[in-house]
Amino acid sequence: MQNIPYGRQSINEADLLAVEQVLKSDFLTQGPAVAEFERSFSEYVEATHAIAVSNGTTALHLCCLALGLKPGDKVIVTPITFAASVNCVRYCGAEPIFVDIDPDTALLDQNKVRECLASPQGKGVVGIIPVDFAGAPVDLEELRGIADEFGCWIIEDACHAPGGSFNDSSGHKNPCGNGRYADAAIFSFHPVKHIACGEGGMVTTKSDKVAEKVRLLRTHGITKILIRSRKTTGAGTMRCMSSAIIIAFLTCKRPWATPN
Repeated sequence: MQNIPYGRQSINEADLLAVEQVLKSDFLTQGPAVAEFERSFSEYVEATHAIAVSNGTTALHLCCLALGLKPGDKVIVTPITFAASVNCVRYCGAEPIFVDIDPDTALLDQNKVRECLASPQGKGVVGIIPVDFAGAPVDLEELRGIADEFGCWIIEDACHAPGGSFNDSSGHKNPCGNGRYADAAIFSFHPVKHIACGEGGMVTTKSDKVAEKVRLLRTHGITKILIRSRKTTGAGTMRCMSSAIIIAFLTCKRPWATPN
């Protein structure tokens, strides 16, 4: 019997050259390659801001912190996902509330989300973390309406869906992670993901406030201007080598990575 590999990355000469150029430069972390990666990725998903971090788990955690999640709060999550989509809630001392999926789509069942929020269990729910499972995008327009009705924020876990999109009721095409309906979105660049670089993550958002908070949390509140005295986290910056690989990837425009 032949084993099916858990994952198998594709590395070409352009990727190797990009890493070599970074190794010969002055920066191995948080250098110009990271800034270029953020710019390229924000254009790719049509988001206002893209903030590179160490991995997808960090991206989830920082989004929760940036949106003010605290002990005693509750967040609706899907049971069909990687553990990080739930653990990020626990990291903040909050309680994850599992709401089932639609068996036809494997995505969070939005009717059940509404039922949960309207029930006694929904008391204290402040956010929703839907997952674009296996590349299938969540209808965030519909979910935004539910979230607004009950005063919740949305973090779109788009780790499975870079390049995915859905059309809203006006026919507008929304790339996963563009921030039109979610308060923030996150991506992972782990070797088993569509765009791989060893390790890495990204937060995308249209909110200036969320972007500023995530950037501060990423670097312990330290900036070139001053050290902000506020609660921060050990966060996680992204390496220039990892960024260089993905810049090369986005530059060569491999056909299957083009947004739908």
